[in-house]
Amino acid sequence: MRETLYERTEERIAVKKEVTIIRKIKVKTLLFLGLLIVGLIIITIVFLNSRPLIFTGFTEYDNDRKTVDIELVNQGRFNIELQEIFMNNKSDKTVKLVLSYSAQLVGGGIDSSPTAKFVGIQDEVIRPQLPPDRIQEESYNKERPIHYGLRIVNQERVTEIKIKYRYLGFPRTEIINLDTWPE
Repeated sequence: MRETLYERTEERIAVKKEVTIIRKIKVKTLLFLGLLIVGLIIITIVFLNSRPLIFTGFTEYDNDRKTVDIELVNQGRFNIELQEIFMNNKSDKTVKLVLSYSAQLVGGGIDSSPTAKFVGIQDEVIRPQLPPDRIQEESYNKERPIHYGLRIVNQERVTEIKIKYRYLGFPRTEIINLDTWPE
């Protein structure tokens, strides 16, 4: 059977429409994937350059700097899980995480405070810093720690502290040199 010219033309038009639709889908898919990849790269770069755990100060209880309180703040949006603490490049399992449920900072004189809690470094997470308007509310409730820190009692002078932690499941490390702080 012979096809008429009209049928062939209709068939060609239908094929051209299908090809055009497929090309549009391919272009949209490639554009979407390209934007997705660029977005992931930007997010990764921002994440890798962020430092959610910061040190805001320290208190030494003697001139030998064997007992030290370090103030910690989580400036990120997610919890920080402490993994291990090194003092002068030696792992120290005796370090305590200090939680202050009042507006009192962790440094100096928190030992006798009924709103302070001393726990192992892996027993609690460091939550993101509260905005100023919530600090007063939480200090009355005493349900959530407001300030965090580390209590270090060492046999030798503490000069460097290395903190290994996890943020969003990724391992991170922060180092503070007490001899040159703030850097």
